[in-house]
Amino acid sequence: MSEKHRIELPAPTYWPMITALGVTLLLAGFVTHWFFSFVGLVLGVRGAIGWVFDVFPTAKLEIEEVEIAEGTGLPVVTTARKVSHLSQGVGGHRVRFPEKVHPMRAGIKGGLLGGAVMAVMAMAYGFIAEGSLWWPVNLLAAIALPSLQDASVETLKQFSALGLLIGTIAHVLTSCFVGLLLAAALPMFPRYAFVWAGLLSPMFWSALFYASVEFIDPAMAKYVSWPWFIACQFSFALVAGYYIKKSEKIETLQTYPIADRAGLEHAPPPEDKSDD
Repeated sequence: MSEKHRIELPAPTYWPMITALGVTLLLAGFVTHWFFSFVGLVLGVRGAIGWVFDVFPTAKLEIEEVEIAEGTGLPVVTTARKVSHLSQGVGGHRVRFPEKVHPMRAGIKGGLLGGAVMAVMAMAYGFIAEGSLWWPVNLLAAIALPSLQDASVETLKQFSALGLLIGTIAHVLTSCFVGLLLAAALPMFPRYAFVWAGLLSPMFWSALFYASVEFIDPAMAKYVSWPWFIACQFSFALVAGYYIKKSEKIETLQTYPIADRAGLEHAPPPEDKSDD
């Protein structure tokens, strides 16, 4: 003989798939056309609203009947063992991943090294293809110098002290910022993290820059060599990612007692003798 039991299960819903499709189209629009982002935004918002109402204020459930044969249930065995609980101010527990991260200084140094390699490659292209070392420098400086945005090719090939200063500042700040992002992201990648960083981050950064360069730097949008630009991005990510990967990781403060995180002197917590 078997006995029928009723169990509650979450009701099927298609709203998570609609939300995922909306997010995908929203991101795809950054590298294709704004219309995809518009459709993705509408679908994502509608899917999120439908998903929320499937859970709140009352979750939608359905009743399913299941048959349980007699004698199949296993006896419940209890033990007298106790579990040690964490006490306030006691460290050594793990709250979230990652437990260890790369220091910020490693991200800055890695970004500067990658930026140096990228600068050498960019200036090499300017010298080989355009006959001027200052070609890529002036294109980058055009972000902040309106006089260079509409300048002629001959003007962009000439040395500009102000262009060199602005271009250097922009390149150094951007390199440090991207290096910090890599240092924060690398501990969350699988094995060979610097390879993943060298493949994914240049693709993302190049796609984002391609979609926005016409608005922030018209001169670069007009004259940039995209194959060489992408090659420079890959060189930056591989060099910076490798340096950051080889740096020594430090523990996050989540495993430290609260007194240590606050910088207070304290006696070690008493040992738990409840199991003795």
